Amino acid sequence: MEEKVTFISEGQEITGLFFYPENYQKDLKYPALVFDGPTTGLKDQVVAVYARKLSGNGFLSLTFDHRFYGESQGEPSQFESPENKDTSR
Repeated sequence: MEEKVTFISEGQEITGLFFYPENYQKDLKYPALVFDGPTTGLKDQVVAVYARKLSGNGFLSLTFDHRFYGESQGEPSQFESPENKDTSR
C-alpha cells in the first residue's frame, strides 16, 4: 500500500510517497527507512522500486521529491542546489 504525503521543510511543501507493509496494523511498531534519490531523481522513480520492495518485507518506507523538483515546492523549478536538499533543517 502506498500513500502520497506532504510535509513542510524550510517553509516549503515537500511531496513524498509513504509505503506500508502488507497487513499493516497502526498499533504495531515497524522498522522505517527514508530514501533519498540521486541528484535529479524523483520519489516515484528508482527509490520507489527499493521502497516498494522493502515495504513488502515489513518496512515502512518514505521517498520524496527534493525542493525544486517534481511535486515539491521551490523556485526556480529543476534548480540543483545540494544545500537546499537538506530536509533536516
